[in-house]
Amino acid sequence: MHKTVVLFLIGWVASAQAIVVENYTIAASAPPGLDWSHVYYYKGSSAVAVDDYWILTARHVADDGGTGSLTIDGTVYTQQEIINHPLADLALVRYDKALPGYYPLYTGDLLPQGEDPKLQVLMVGFGTMGSARNFSWTDNGDGRGTKRWGTQEMDRTDIQWYEVGGVTTKNSGFWMDFDLINTTYEAGTGEGDSGGGDFYNDGGVWKLAGINTLRSLIGGDYKATFAIAVDDYADWITETIPEPGTISLMGLSTIGLFLTRSKRRRKLAGSSVFPIRREHLCDIFFSMEEGEVGCGVLDDLTGLLQAVKTRLLPVWRKVHVWYKGLDQMVWNHMVVAHERKMARRIVTKAALKKKALDGFDAFLALIMK
Repeated sequence: MHKTVVLFLIGWVASAQAIVVENYTIAASAPPGLDWSHVYYYKGSSAVAVDDYWILTARHVADDGGTGSLTIDGTVYTQQEIINHPLADLALVRYDKALPGYYPLYTGDLLPQGEDPKLQVLMVGFGTMGSARNFSWTDNGDGRGTKRWGTQEMDRTDIQWYEVGGVTTKNSGFWMDFDLINTTYEAGTGEGDSGGGDFYNDGGVWKLAGINTLRSLIGGDYKATFAIAVDDYADWITETIPEPGTISLMGLSTIGLFLTRSKRRRKLAGSSVFPIRREHLCDIFFSMEEGEVGCGVLDDLTGLLQAVKTRLLPVWRKVHVWYKGLDQMVWNHMVVAHERKMARRIVTKAALKKKALDGFDAFLALIMK
């Protein structure tokens, strides 16, 4: 009997999902190649950092109670705002200070080569554990709050409609069927894994490909995990997260300020499928030798960039709020002035027209005499 490490929460017919592995010690240790430190335990479930100040999670997780604060390496990060997707079961959460790091988004094809070979992903979450059969798993409700990982493969894309907080959501994503022969550390999800991530090794770069939200329940066992595809919501994510813009002066009969929000450019590397079959652990995942990245000048530049963002972003937000108020006031004055000018013009035209008609009438009267 294989043992199960569970990943996340929510319901199709039931909420949650699990990661199924043969060894709990491996599942609770950091996976080779992927730095999983930017997946967080958020409101009793899971969330993934996608920008300096922002995490991405399931909407049904973000609307739970609690402060939403995170404690990372002894530092408390305070939740500032939650922005729900207008249709999908997704939410972006902003914090008061820059997070230690984040993951790029995978925006490539989910099934670029058709049904076979399928893209394989690594799942991470804080959900409960369970037990696995060959083609299904159960959830025993234990172990919630411990970060674990497992593997899966994208089997098919789909649209799932379900209710979140009294609102019907429409979610574009992919199903990952549970089958112990598919990947070495085959995974499902459990309560607390909602909002957790599915990561794809895209040409040596681990990218966030999906957010776990749903699992299917048939005959008392869970059969598959559903994840919302990041690719289908990448535009919303990048457009919702504000980038430091530029302040410009413009002269178009008035001088004003305008705010430009630039859309974050995400590097799209070539895709590759890493093999996840019954092989030695060290051969399964892409890994880098220590010292190849994150040193010297790059560290200095990264630190400088983060310092600039940390100090300037709050000031920038205040400037933007002030500008919006000023812009509204200026345009209100312009509209009022224009309306008054048009009203005076109408009165003047009416007066001239009346005088002309009166003069013509007087002229006709004079002729008739």
